[in-house]
Amino acid sequence: MNELAKLLKDEHETYDKKLAEIELELREPYEPQRISSALRELPEFFREIEGHFLKEEKFIFPELDKIARGVPLSLVKDEHDDLKAARDMLKMVKKKFTDAIQYKDKTMLHLAVHLTQRVIKHIREHAAIEDEIILPLIDKLPDDKQKRIFVGLQNFDISEPST
Repeated sequence: MNELAKLLKDEHETYDKKLAEIELELREPYEPQRISSALRELPEFFREIEGHFLKEEKFIFPELDKIARGVPLSLVKDEHDDLKAARDMLKMVKKKFTDAIQYKDKTMLHLAVHLTQRVIKHIREHAAIEDEIILPLIDKLPDDKQKRIFVGLQNFDISEPST
């Protein structure tokens, strides 16, 4: 695996570990304090993932589009949009969780946990798709393009306005 593919794979593994930590907090028996902690971690986690998406969309996808004949890159790009929508759904989950605590509603608590678990599953599936589609394509890029992308990813400031 080349340096660029390894960088992306390492990011996916880091995210997977963070998801595992969050899942531990969402385990039964449901404890409001533990679940609240998990839900507080999710917005920052989504900011990190969106930074990962921005880097892929700015540096990797434009180059892969040039060589990806017959490879469904649009699937991966669409998944980014789906996961951004999932972030918005988690805002609703947080509200449902707050209501569940306030009203001692176990059904609503279960719903909030279930929806969060679905989002976690979706993130993992997306990473697996990228590992299967994107990483092999990166190996097909010329070395100089891989190096240029690698440097761009390392130097990219997520707070930069996108062009």
